[in-house]
Amino acid sequence: ENPACLWARISDPSTPLAVTLAAFDAQWSENQVQVTWDTVSEISNLGFNLYRSETADQLGELITAQMIPSQSPGALQGYSYSFVDSNVTAGHTYWYTLEDVDMSGFATQHGPVSA
Repeated sequence: ENPACLWARISDPSTPLAVTLAAFDAQWSENQVQVTWDTVSEISNLGFNLYRSETADQLGELITAQMIPSQSPGALQGYSYSFVDSNVTAGHTYWYTLEDVDMSGFATQHGPVSA
């Protein structure tokens, strides 16, 4: 896609975002981190990728083996999601970034949140 067209689509306030989040959180639960998010709507959403970093200023590594699929692409209603990250070390702080991917392949990042 032409970068100028992409910028126009991103910056046009009349174009709805693929995903509107109500909540995005990460919490320790025993020796793992549970990452949760709730959507308000998922217009043209294919799914989600989740990244983990040990610093707030880096995207870090992709920790989802495959995209977490949207509960209902194109839905005007929201859904609740969760992912358990067991590849962590107790006592460390981790930062998580959520990425939604729309049907045209455009990705939007949310966060980061820490645990």
